[in-house]
Amino acid sequence: MCQPGEIDGSGALISGDSLKLDAGRNLAVASTTVGGSSQDGPSSHSYTDLDRVAGLYVTGSGATVLQATAGQGIQLTAAQVAHAGGPCRRCRQHHAAAGRG
Repeated sequence: MCQPGEIDGSGALISGDSLKLDAGRNLAVASTTVGGSSQDGPSSHSYTDLDRVAGLYVTGSGATVLQATAGQGIQLTAAQVAHAGGPCRRCRQHHAAAGRG
């Protein structure tokens, strides 16, 4: 359960054309797993699989902003972070400085 000022995106897909998340305290985005075990005589078997992949996504060709801030901490656990609108500003600045456009 989330406390005031916290964002918990366990197993969640958070997306939009522009995405700004601001958690006053903590931001957590985590994929979920499912597992089980069985025993057949002297043999045993157990497994853990990825159930739901969580992530922060900016979609669309005009996507401009993907920003996540938190007052105390950001925790991404097996989560994807993707920006479909092309390189971010810092990447564009780095490529321009390196003479790559």
